Amino acid sequence: MLIHPWDAARDDAEWQRWLAGHDFGQLAVNGGPGEPPLVQPLHFAYQSTRSTQSTRSTSDGGTLGSVLAHLARPNPLWPALDAAPEVLLSVVDDYVFVPGPWQAPEDTPPEHGVPTSLYAAVQLRCTAHIVDGPEEKAALLRAQMDHFQPEGGSAPVTAGEAPYGRRTAL
Repeated sequence: MLIHPWDAARDDAEWQRWLAGHDFGQLAVNGGPGEPPLVQPLHFAYQSTRSTQSTRSTSDGGTLGSVLAHLARPNPLWPALDAAPEVLLSVVDDYVFVPGPWQAPEDTPPEHGVPTSLYAAVQLRCTAHIVDGPEEKAALLRAQMDHFQPEGGSAPVTAGEAPYGRRTAL
């Protein structure tokens, strides 16, 4: 993604605050040899370094948080994740197309204005960690339920028990 220096986040805290208010994006995974990347729209829960114990350092000494997401086992992304766990999560919000005539300098014909696109976005380069144990899956689903449905209203997520038993099985 092209980011001019004047459009970049001032520091890690700026994009982390922005991302904390978003929970839907597109996960891009490397395709197999000779295949294009696979892209999966998905809900996720971002946890900044303040709420997670596992962090990674950035090149400038900052730290990153974690992204929690759930993919059903039949999802075609699984073999690709097993083969190459480096992924990209792209989140876009607040976008606009600015017509050329709006951009024309004074004393210039309107048709000489150059159109542009403006948007807010974060792209996270991540290493996917596959969670496959029943208790680990249940904990992941509980964390997502706490994020997406904090008021409750659903059965408790317990490994191997209805209604989430299939989602936590090996």
